[in-house]
Amino acid sequence: MGTIKSKILLIVSLLVTIIIVILADIGYSEARHDIQEDIEHRLLGTLNLETNNFDSFFGEKKKLIANLAKTLEKVSLDKETQVSFMKDTVSFMKVHNVIAGYYNNQYFDTAGWIPPKDYKVDSRNWYTDPLNNNKKTTVTGPFSYKDNNGKEVKYLAVGQSMYRDGKLFGVVSSEVEAKEIDDRLKKVRILKTGYIGLLDKEGTILINPNPKVQGKTLTDLGLPELSNYIKSKKSGKFEYTFKGKGKVVYFKYSNESPWILTAMLEKSEIEEPLDALLTKFIIIGIVSILVSILIVYLIITFSLKPLSDM
Repeated sequence: MGTIKSKILLIVSLLVTIIIVILADIGYSEARHDIQEDIEHRLLGTLNLETNNFDSFFGEKKKLIANLAKTLEKVSLDKETQVSFMKDTVSFMKVHNVIAGYYNNQYFDTAGWIPPKDYKVDSRNWYTDPLNNNKKTTVTGPFSYKDNNGKEVKYLAVGQSMYRDGKLFGVVSSEVEAKEIDDRLKKVRILKTGYIGLLDKEGTILINPNPKVQGKTLTDLGLPELSNYIKSKKSGKFEYTFKGKGKVVYFKYSNESPWILTAMLEKSEIEEPLDALLTKFIIIGIVSILVSILIVYLIITFSLKPLSDM
């Protein structure tokens, strides 16, 4: 009787173990998928939200500078008249400065900056970039110059070319402080290690929590595949390794500027809850198997007891 009991116990225990393992594997796979999907949705959702905010920010400023350009095209070309309208726009746009350069090399601004004697407006990127953009309002930069006190001013330009009687009249542009954008994006955190960054179309890092990599290209950092992938698509996801750490990045091109926003997260942060989940399922599986074997043993023992008493 003991041999029969042992065989039945062994067979039933194996069947129960197999069933529990299969169910645990299915449960773990589904839970793993849900956790991965949730984390990556957070990453992608944050990127989409910040890209929309970024585009709204620059889109509004582009509208205001385009309206200012239409006004300056019509009014008298004297400093007092032009600057008065420019100052009104500074208040609406909430920017550091509004500047204008004209076909005759005149230069006006609202901050009172005094350009050097050899200053040529038509050699400046804030002036030439809108001219090369088919009369469209243009966001460009970052640029820098030293103010009247010798302090460096870093800014992003939102510019619009101006025409009078079909001929080039000049370019009006606003200075959006680069620090404002830098602070906006650096405030965004995704879980523990995630952040929002900013690249230009050549893969140069404009904004990153690590100041040591700002100004460098992705290729400079040994990431040419990532650089080429971003250049080839308007949005997407890429996984890579940097300094021994696995990372996942989502990216999306801005519609209102020439830049690319990125949302990056270390893969270890995705894998950490998955490892904890796996440990939990293993413990639950082992306990379930042991409890099931005990229950099966008790059932078989009590079921066979009448036979052993005969």
